[in-house]
Formats: sequence, structure tokens, C-alpha cells
Amino acid sequence: NLEFASRGIQGNRLVVIEAVRQNAAAIEFTPIRADLEVLIAGLCHGSGILSYVPLQFINMHAMELVSACGFALRYLNEMNKADKDIVLAAVRNDGLSIQVADRLYCNDKDVMTAALQQNKEAFRFCGSELKDDKDILALAGRS
Repeated sequence: NLEFASRGIQGNRLVVIEAVRQNAAAIEFTPIRADLEVLIAGLCHGSGILSYVPLQFINMHAMELVSACGFALRYLNEMNKADKDIVLAAVRNDGLSIQVADRLYCNDKDVMTAALQQNKEAFRFCGSELKDDKDILALAGRS
């Protein structure tokens, strides 16, 4: 547990990576928060680890973060949430992350196709323009 460790241990990158792999909340007790490898190690527990990280760092590494955890999209600024390549990377990792993307992508066939290929349940977030599309319906198993 990093909470009770010495400052030297709390600042040891290898120790921190292993600690956040076991429990993402360990990041709260280390000065090493803006480290991409540390964050990606903790993302296996979900995107909540990003609440401890400066927003500027998150947005600077948006593609890497959403590729590791689609729901990291939730923590990005509006410009990154509107970037189609970033949204595609997010939904390829977790199709349900479409729900935190810019709403226009719910009607984007490329994005919805990628989301549905990853998780058919993403159909719940499908925009009205695509709800009756035969390819989308087939991917969702609703044809």
C-alpha cells in the first residue's frame, strides 16, 4: 500500500506501476501521476484513475489513453471528444464508450460500426439516422 510507504517508495516508478496494477487508487499516494506507463497500468481497473491526473496531460495523451481504456474518453476535453480518430480508438477498445463521445458520432456509420463490432449493446446509443440502417441492424443482431 503506497499510502504508508516512504516518499522514496512512493516515487519509485517501478513500485508505483505495480501498485496501480493491483489497485488504481494507489495513484493518489504518489507524486508520479503524469506518467503514461503508470496510467496505462492502472487503466485496467477503469478510467477513474484519470481523476487524479492533470487534464492537460490527459488531453496531450488522449489517443494512447483511449486505446488502453475506451472510457478514458470521459475525461477528455470537447475538442478531443470530437476527434473522430480518438473516438474510433475508444469504441474499438470499448464499444459502450460511444455514450461519452460527442453526440454526432452516434449517427456516424463508421464509428457506430466499430462500436457494434466491439459490443452489440452499443446499439442503445445509436442515433436516429442509423437506427434503421440494415448494416447497423445486422451488426447489432437485430436484422
